[in-house]
Amino acid sequence: MQERGAILARAKELDLKLSEDGQSWLPIDANSELKLGSLALNYLALFAVLGLTFGLAMWSITINDNIILFFSTLLIIPIIYAFIVSNKLGKEFGKGILSSVLISLPISIWSYFNELKYGCFCIFSCTCPPKPDYYEYPMFSALIVAGLILIYSIALQIKGKRARGFGVFVGLIISFVIFMAATVIGFWS
Repeated sequence: MQERGAILARAKELDLKLSEDGQSWLPIDANSELKLGSLALNYLALFAVLGLTFGLAMWSITINDNIILFFSTLLIIPIIYAFIVSNKLGKEFGKGILSSVLISLPISIWSYFNELKYGCFCIFSCTCPPKPDYYEYPMFSALIVAGLILIYSIALQIKGKRARGFGVFVGLIISFVIFMAATVIGFWS
């Protein structure tokens, strides 16, 4: 028993912990959370990917005027980035993305059907019927939910759950693209 205590004390000095199955030693922060420098690099990589994605999407829409290709490009590349990063950050990152997308998906569907039914565009002589009072509710709801999700992401990162907080933030970006795609496609349908 004394030998086990000595082994655990030495492991703690080396920043190691015993794995869940008890068969191997892991660094203390390997399966749990990101360090702050690593988190900053992940944010930097995310914004680089988003910038490149937006540039590629804008380039694709100038070549052929296809709004579905534009939103597909904006959606697929961040999802690929999320899959690549999730291999390193683990299940907590994936849970963060999933929670953000699942929270905002009903609002995106609501906005799609709202725009499909009431969306109308005219420049000069408007023949559009008046929009109902609740026409803007999906937009305001999406804005409020996005603000709450952003606050939740920041709170998670402050509490030390950096991988999940980063996942919530990436999910917020993916949710924004889904919402905008649903709104614009519903409007032009």
